Amino acid sequence: MELKHVERKSPTLDAKPPPDAIVLFDGTEQSLKDHWRAGAIRTDGGLLTQGATKKQTFGDYRLHVEFKTPFMTGTRQ
Repeated sequence: MELKHVERKSPTLDAKPPPDAIVLFDGTEQSLKDHWRAGAIRTDGGLLTQGATKKQTFGDYRLHVEFKTPFMTGTRQ
């Protein structure tokens, strides 16, 4: 049996945010300084690590999140 690798792409991937959106993290060091508390870490690849806490609080909001997961090769036994 052979399985094909399928790469799915979100229709909103890399879409521009609405004009009134607050972009909390865009991969830059500046967005890290502007919106996240001390201790938030940005990786060399421009990713935000777990455990980061934002400075601003929000009431009602719509959240759009994009994240990467590694492609895992190999078989499970």
